[in-house]
This record gives sequence, structure tokens and C-alpha cells, in this order.
Amino acid sequence: MSPRVRARMAELQLSTPDLAGIMGTERRQSCDVKDFETFLHKIDNQTAHDASKIRAGVADAMRRSWTRPLSTIGSSVNLDPLLQDRKSRDPKPARTLCATCIGACAC
Repeated sequence: MSPRVRARMAELQLSTPDLAGIMGTERRQSCDVKDFETFLHKIDNQTAHDASKIRAGVADAMRRSWTRPLSTIGSSVNLDPLLQDRKSRDPKPARTLCATCIGACAC
């Protein structure tokens, strides 16, 4: 990235990831000032459309999810009897099977 592009980015308060959508035309596909200005011109000429009801609903739900406090409810489960039972069996049941039993008992 050239110093001119960096200076223009600083002027517009942009960071390097903001330029991810620009395909460079210079050697090694690097972005020069002409590519950067062409990209900015294309963005300025785009027309904005209202979001569909589904998209607006999803965006609203995502926004709300960041403002709500998160909480987790847990309950303690005594695993000693289950582990003792597992030790006494031959062959031993798989741990995932024991975890499934715990989930079924806790519900």
C-alpha cells in the first residue's frame, strides 16, 4: 500500500480491513490511489434500499441481543452414584452414554 493511499485512509478514518473489497490493478495486485478513489466513487454512486422485513427483524434481534444481560441457570448434580455404577460394569459404558444419562436425569 502506497503512502498516498495510507494518507487518504487516515483522512477518511479507514483501516486496512476496510480495503478488503478493493481489487488492485498494480503489480502484485496491490491497491494504489487510483484503485482506492475508484472504489470510493462506486460506493458514493450506490443507491440505498430499504431492508426487507425479514432482514430488519434479524438486525433488530441481533441489536437487542447485545443489549440484554446474559444469564445462565445451573443446577448441581451428584455424579458419584453414576460413576460408581460405571466402574462396577464390565465392559464400561462409554462416557457419552453416561453424559446422556446425566442429561436425562437432570431434566
